[in-house]
Amino acid sequence: MKRFTLFVMAVLITGFTVIINGQPTLEAAVEEYNKGVMSNNADSLEAAIEHFEKSLAICEELGEEGEDRKVQTEMLLPNLHYNLAMKLFREEKIEEAIAQFKKTVEVATKYNDMDVAQKASRVVPQLHYQLGNDKFGKDDIDGALAEFNTAVELDSTYAKAYYNLARIYRKTENTELFQKNIDKTIALALAQNDSRTLKAAKTVGRDYFLIKANNARTEKKYGEAISYGQITVNYDETSATAHYILAAAYNAQSKWDDAIASANEALKYEKDDPAKKAKVYYELGIAYAAKSDKENACASYKNAAIGPFQQAAEYQIKQVLKCE
Repeated sequence: MKRFTLFVMAVLITGFTVIINGQPTLEAAVEEYNKGVMSNNADSLEAAIEHFEKSLAICEELGEEGEDRKVQTEMLLPNLHYNLAMKLFREEKIEEAIAQFKKTVEVATKYNDMDVAQKASRVVPQLHYQLGNDKFGKDDIDGALAEFNTAVELDSTYAKAYYNLARIYRKTENTELFQKNIDKTIALALAQNDSRTLKAAKTVGRDYFLIKANNARTEKKYGEAISYGQITVNYDETSATAHYILAAAYNAQSKWDDAIASANEALKYEKDDPAKKAKVYYELGIAYAAKSDKENACASYKNAAIGPFQQAAEYQIKQVLKCE
């Protein structure tokens, strides 16, 4: 944003032009005002603000006599504070910039410049988000967590901040807060038509719970495997691996119909690689055989008789089911 420029305007001074009995004069207010203009034009924003505030204080003491100058000065201060905040931001003095943007909101609200107040308010959560990224990159987990939480406290619609909170909770293995924040990210990204953040959040959610589902299945915690598998497909219904894990876990719990349904979903999304499909067909064979559906069981085991599943599948075909 371009920094606004102040122009010195000729001022007709009437009344007293010197300090009488220690009392402020309009001339003193104008002098401070003009110093503020010159400081601003020299890009000395701190000095400009100081001079304008002195001018304003004098005008307030003058009462009606200083009212016009007071109004002019009040109109300038919010933008000056905003420009100073932006200058600090460009100089990468992020923490100082945050403090100055907050001061800008105060000043703009005081002088009823709601456009500047809102503009400054929108920047503050973005700067906390930036600080959070910097701290997260340096593995300062507590510091990053504090910054991202501040960002969402200031802007409850900040999808990317929720996403990074989820990333932190993934790193610290806080499953409950991970899911809460990744779900919030997805809801906001959908509402804001932010396809990039939406895709990233769904991918992270899928991968996190897919690992948990597979670990639970390996540890024979089949109830957990089913729970995590169902969460996984909520993030990505096309995950063939998640559907396969569900099929295997359902079979382990003798839920044959659920196993068949999940296995068929896995086959629908698995790429045309017979070796990858073999493990899915093997689970189908187990479920159909348990339901005494010999025809489908035999067909499934025949499709499973590839690679590492070949020996086990052929045993079922020849010795158990005696398929034709």
